Amino acid sequence: MSDELKGYQAMIGQRFELEGAPQGVSDLQLLEARALREAPVNGARQPFSLLFRGPMEPKLPQATYILRQDDKQVEALFLVPVGPDGKGLCYEAVFN
Repeated sequence: MSDELKGYQAMIGQRFELEGAPQGVSDLQLLEARALREAPVNGARQPFSLLFRGPMEPKLPQATYILRQDDKQVEALFLVPVGPDGKGLCYEAVFN
């Protein structure tokens, strides 16, 4: 398992502030960080996905968003809405 994936797994349950999101969406909660397949033997990055949850409304369009945590970590992630989970609307970011 890659260090990058392990780092995200350590943040499961934490909230990330969204910069430039429409009014009504201030943050997303990281629900899941999982490997998509085994790590390649050639040293390439292990593919993984992150699953976030936000409010049901407003729905964020598929786009790149800046996520910040504790005013320290900043990530530009391409988020795709994947549907509701009963508690909110989920978004996925895939790393290949």
